[in-house]
Amino acid sequence: MDANTTRIGKTGLVITRVSALDVTPNTSDVAIVIPAAELKASLWEPEVDPSTESQADWGGWMWAFQLGNGTQALLTNDRRGGIRWSLWVDEEVDPCDALDALLDVIAGAGFSANVSQF
Repeated sequence: MDANTTRIGKTGLVITRVSALDVTPNTSDVAIVIPAAELKASLWEPEVDPSTESQADWGGWMWAFQLGNGTQALLTNDRRGGIRWSLWVDEEVDPCDALDALLDVIAGAGFSANVSQF
């Protein structure tokens, strides 16, 4: 597993995989909706949490990443299964930066995702 995988989006926004976050993401008020296979193809192999409450048969998938400006975020599948993914950031951070970069990377891989606010 490459601990520092970088993905570049369609317009040039960049996210980099991190093996450990420097901050604990503690707020999520936005989610993206995209099939699991498309998200995985857009990013990299997810970390797997077998103890999750997810209804997905594979357990909980999560991607920890960092933006070019140092903002860190976590993307996890929620309890509804494999098409809805919660974006977690520190409460002091604007989630729009992480969301924009994530959507750009997905578009760069040839896919699209819908956004859902909580």
